[in-house]
Amino acid sequence: MEATTFALVAFLVFCTAFLFAPLGLGGGMFFVPIFHYLAGWEINSALLLVSLCLVGSVSFGGSYEHRKNQQYSPEFLKEHLWFPIVGAILGVAVVFLIEDSLNEVFKSLALLIVGWAIYRMANRISTEENTQSKQSHGETNLVFLRSGLTFGGMISSVMAIGAGAIHVPLIREYTDMEMRKSVGTSLNIMLFVIPIAVVTHALSMYFLSPDQWGFMIEEGVWVLLLFAILCSILGSIIGSKIAIKYFNQNILNITFLGLLVIIWLRYFVDLLL
Repeated sequence: MEATTFALVAFLVFCTAFLFAPLGLGGGMFFVPIFHYLAGWEINSALLLVSLCLVGSVSFGGSYEHRKNQQYSPEFLKEHLWFPIVGAILGVAVVFLIEDSLNEVFKSLALLIVGWAIYRMANRISTEENTQSKQSHGETNLVFLRSGLTFGGMISSVMAIGAGAIHVPLIREYTDMEMRKSVGTSLNIMLFVIPIAVVTHALSMYFLSPDQWGFMIEEGVWVLLLFAILCSILGSIIGSKIAIKYFNQNILNITFLGLLVIIWLRYFVDLLL
């Protein structure tokens, strides 16, 4: 990889972590396109593993800042964390079952998930949901909440994302947590779920896709991955620290919405061609 491409990939990884961590997202919706379109990597198990590693790095940096400021719910994690964990393990199995058509399936799912995230983000901005207090929902629909968390965990493995675009709206919809604490809780879900997805994914690749495992252990790939992980940790820590103290959440939402629209259009054009 050329030095300019290497530097651009690292810079975009940093920017993604910087923007996504304050929103409770892992950045996988951008990490995969960065490596796919810019670095020229195929969408396969190796790329998903790299994206998961970066998402895990974002969750580490972002959750650290939110934990330090008590902006998360340990009670929610204790009660519901097992559901996205189980979903993530099931998602790895799905990846290897559909590997021959992973590129098309991934981009089709991306259109749906990113489209849903665009709808939720646009609705949040238009109704100023991020600044309004939540009304009581009465009894929480645990079946729907836990099913959604399980689906989010599965999508984490299939699409190599943190699934914050699913988890944050779920938490906001079915609990009385305010926005900042929902973001911190989403990041802490990733903190536990993503490492399990990474280990399960790596073991499956080692035994089922030795050619892709060989690609992963090439020196150039490891150097880029390690540097990108460092950039994602720094970006997530700095972004979360600044956002907690200074950022206007609505500005972040608008920026994120614009980036989501660009990614959605890119996948849409790619599938058409």
